[in-house]
Amino acid sequence: MTSNNVSTEEDVTVLVTGSGGTGGIATIKSLKKTTDFNVIGADMNPKAVGLYVADDKIVVPPATADEWVDIICGYLDKYEVDVVVPLIDEEVSQIEELRTTASDTVFVAPNGSFVETCLDKYRLMTELDKADITVPKTWTVSAAANLGEAEFPLVLKPRTERGGRGVEIVKSPNELNEAITTTSRQPDELLVQEYLEGAEFTTSVVCTNENSVLSVVPKEAIRKDRSTVHGVTREAPEVSDSCHQIIDQFSPSGPINVQQICDDNGVPHVIEINPRFSSSACLTVAAGVDELAVLIKDAVDLPYNTPSSFESDLHMLRYTDQHFIKDKDILADGSVDLKEI
Repeated sequence: MTSNNVSTEEDVTVLVTGSGGTGGIATIKSLKKTTDFNVIGADMNPKAVGLYVADDKIVVPPATADEWVDIICGYLDKYEVDVVVPLIDEEVSQIEELRTTASDTVFVAPNGSFVETCLDKYRLMTELDKADITVPKTWTVSAAANLGEAEFPLVLKPRTERGGRGVEIVKSPNELNEAITTTSRQPDELLVQEYLEGAEFTTSVVCTNENSVLSVVPKEAIRKDRSTVHGVTREAPEVSDSCHQIIDQFSPSGPINVQQICDDNGVPHVIEINPRFSSSACLTVAAGVDELAVLIKDAVDLPYNTPSSFESDLHMLRYTDQHFIKDKDILADGSVDLKEI
C-alpha cells in the first residue's frame, strides 16, 4: 500500500520503531487513543511492552546490523506499511537509505543532512553557532586541555550518544583529565561543554515534510531519568523563537525535539536536537497539539486541523505500569536472548 491509496484513517498502517522505550510505548498508546490507524510496533526485544500494546508486532535486529535495512524493507512490504515513525537515533540515521529503497513508504523524520548534523553533537554546536543560534561554549578534548580553573565546572559528553549516556560533570582540570583517560571512548569521540544551570526545556517542533511549522510546544523538564519523567508545558517565547530560528536556518523538513537550558537571563542555549519525535511527545498531544497524528496525516495527505494553541502549565508525571500477556503470545524470535530479559 502507498500513501496515494489511503482515503481514511482505517486505511493507514503505521510502523513505530523503538517500541520498548518510554517514547515508543507512549507513542503507540497515543496513536491508539486518538486515531484509527493500524499501528505496528517494532523492537529488537521480543518482550518489549510496546509490541503488545500495538495492533501487531515485529521483532527486528538492532539498527546497527548490516541486514537491518533489508529486513525492515521486507516487513514494510509484508504489512503494506504506509508510514514509519522512527524513534531511535540509530534508525533515524538510516532513513535516507530507506527512503530510496522503500519509496512507497513515508518516513516521518527530518531530511538526512539535518539528521547527520544533529547526531554529531560537536558538529551541531558548530553549525548552530555559525547561524547565530545561542549554544553553550563547546570545545574538543584537545582544546579543553588548555582551559583554566575559572572555566570549570564543565560537561564531558560523547559526540554521538543519546539518552544522556556517558555525560559527566567535571569540576577541575584534573577531573577532566581523569575522566578522559578512564573512559573507553577515544578523545575524538568526546566533546567538552560549558556547564549551565537553569530551567531545561525539551521542545516539540511540529514541522511538516515541506518544512512548515504547525506548532512549537516548550516543555520544561522538571526531572529526568534519561528521558523526561516530570515535564510541564510552558509559555516560553524566547524558547519558541530559538526553535523557529533553527527551522529557518536548517530546514529540517520533519519533526524535531530541541533541548535547551535557559541561563540566568532567561536566554535559551540549545544543548541538543533530537531529529525525531521526543519521548515526551505524549505531553504535547495531551496539551492539545497532536503532533503524532497531525504529521502522519500530513504525510499521507489526509485532512487534519492545524493546532492553533496548546494548554500551558500541564504537567506530565510518569510512573511504572504493567501489561499482562500469556506465554503463547510472547514472540520467540529476536536479537535479544530471552534468558537475559
